[in-house]
Amino acid sequence: MRIGYERDSYPERRLIIGKIPDVEYVQVPRGELPGKGKLFSPDQLEFTSCFEEADCDLLHFMNNINFGKKAYVSHFESVLPRYFTSEASKVGAAVVARDCCRKIIAISQNAAGIMRSRTASLPARQARKILDKMVVLHPPQKSIPNDPERFRNPEPLKLIFIGGLFIGKSGLQVLKVLAKIRKKYSKIELTVISGLATDPRWCKAEDCIRAGKFMVANADWIHWYPYLPNEAILSMLGEYHLGLLPSLRETYGFSVLEMQAACVPVITTNIRAFPEINSPETGWLLELPSGGEVYAPYGSDSYLEAAVRIEVQLEAVLRDILRDPSVLALKSAQAGKRIREHHDPVKYAARLKDIYSKALN
Repeated sequence: MRIGYERDSYPERRLIIGKIPDVEYVQVPRGELPGKGKLFSPDQLEFTSCFEEADCDLLHFMNNINFGKKAYVSHFESVLPRYFTSEASKVGAAVVARDCCRKIIAISQNAAGIMRSRTASLPARQARKILDKMVVLHPPQKSIPNDPERFRNPEPLKLIFIGGLFIGKSGLQVLKVLAKIRKKYSKIELTVISGLATDPRWCKAEDCIRAGKFMVANADWIHWYPYLPNEAILSMLGEYHLGLLPSLRETYGFSVLEMQAACVPVITTNIRAFPEINSPETGWLLELPSGGEVYAPYGSDSYLEAAVRIEVQLEAVLRDILRDPSVLALKSAQAGKRIREHHDPVKYAARLKDIYSKALN
């Protein structure tokens, strides 16, 4: 079996490329959309391809659809087409309903739920054709070697934060809370792996500059890496006691799986897919009233309210941990167990191969 993919980026490497041992993977050139491109904005075209033919048996996309005739399946983290709320959505939805789209693979139940709600606005027959193709398949994750003995005496308490969109993932709230807590508990170290990505939809450039200056000024307890290769990150995770991703901007949370795979319990919010991959048994969930797929617009009253909620709950959780660090070892063991049971790469490969086989028959 020969599977074609377009991009060699992190999501594709995480979900598609090399996941099945006896499958051949080949990168295919970008399928341009002649003529029809005028219907879409540049952002929309990023998730739109056109393959009449390709040197493979089946195409596998991430968040992409194919206007050509070549058979394909596509993973998605929110909805397909990605631009479902735009004027071009009717055209894109019709493409997803076509027979050449064999399966759409939601990476979470949350994504599947969003897809169901969005298709409710489509003609009934078209919506049914799309939803009949949908399956849910959580990402695979290998367990990562780690030493459980590190929890016997977690001093200094070593925390890690991973994420490019630092502000949207509540990085400022993390810095503020930790600076406050360290006035009493000085034996805390934070590692931040983030390029402090700016995006006018989710943050202001001055916020990123402020965060960067703060981390540089506090280099005695904050270790900031603007970039590390994923392999390097995975190799160091086993050193940490606690992961932080109290995010307001998330679709899934791949880094949560990676931290759990190293038996690092994680503090997340309850938005999007987080409740599917984190729990009070494996970590901590900070409660936000929005949850689901709702994102508070950056800088709005609801955003500021959510930021305050995160600060208050995060501080309370961290103080509880510092008073009784034994909870870390208990949640650590459950986090590792959860990965082995629900994200087994062998089971994922078998399920994905079955999807491919049925798509080609």
